[in-house]
Amino acid sequence: MAWEDAEGPGADVAAVLEATERRAAVARLCALASQALGAEVIYLPAGSSPDPDSIDVVLHGPEGADIGVLRFTGQPDCDEHPAQLYKLVTKLLSEQLGWWERTQGAWRIRVERIRAVLAAGSIPLAFQPIVDLTEESVVGVEVLARFAGPPLRGPDRWFAEANTVGLGVDLEILSIREALTALPDLAAPLYLSVNVSPMVAASPLLTDVLADAPLERLVLEITEHERVADYDALNRQLAPLRQEGLRLAVDDAGSGFASFRHVLKLSPDIVKLDTSLVHEIDSDSLLRALGYTLTAFASALGAQVVAEGVETQREMDALRFLGVRFAQGYLLGRPVDLGEIPAAGHRTAVSPTRPG
Repeated sequence: MAWEDAEGPGADVAAVLEATERRAAVARLCALASQALGAEVIYLPAGSSPDPDSIDVVLHGPEGADIGVLRFTGQPDCDEHPAQLYKLVTKLLSEQLGWWERTQGAWRIRVERIRAVLAAGSIPLAFQPIVDLTEESVVGVEVLARFAGPPLRGPDRWFAEANTVGLGVDLEILSIREALTALPDLAAPLYLSVNVSPMVAASPLLTDVLADAPLERLVLEITEHERVADYDALNRQLAPLRQEGLRLAVDDAGSGFASFRHVLKLSPDIVKLDTSLVHEIDSDSLLRALGYTLTAFASALGAQVVAEGVETQREMDALRFLGVRFAQGYLLGRPVDLGEIPAAGHRTAVSPTRPG
């Protein structure tokens, strides 16, 4: 179906939308050309009757086919611009239209990919243990989304793509719903830690999702990689949930926007030291200084500290020296199925070497 004919009773809805978008793109390009030339430039369907008082130039689509005509108003014999200029403008508009269509095509692919996940209604999950370094026992688990793809890539890129096409909130809400289904199978008193963006955390949708959840067994991790637009609004939205037992964690502390201000504004129950800070903290004095400062700051606020990304015995020893009691990472347990998580109180074996 040609795009200019993709309308009317019984027309395919997707084709109509594509035709509408394409017409709008051509109209915008014509408006820019009109402004540059100081003369009206309009688009007409292919095969339109010529106007003796105007200059018509065939417009080619990205595949080379004639998709219409650009009409430049003015008398050909007294026009101030040479005919070659009109042909050049038409060629440039054709190239811009091709770029726009390639961009739109890529955008549609991204939308369809995220919608397929939403339509499936489920996201594969993995669970990483959070360990008490003093007791060497599991106290909770962080739930991690594991998208099957294609394409094969990390969950952060899936959520970033969803945000790009306006489906980020939908994907996050689905992942939270999926995470909550694991709680009945998670032995008490282990807690479940769930990642959430500041935007979703401030949304009434989150309150609806958590309406029937045992909040005293939940930790909400708010990432530090995204700015919080309004701390007061976020805190107001979370206050009733926290009063019912929900705990709040600042995720990725030390890696994002204004760590100390972020922690101070949210007054969390848990501060999670980012992997970039923990990696080689045993051999980097500056990392140890930052780790000590964040740990002392969290302690002054009455918050627990959880170190992320612990991979070696030396890193764990350095964290213990700094007063960090809780940690997670490959040394203490890789992300696994929920059934593989040790029971509360079970001592965790610690490997002395970095995983290969």
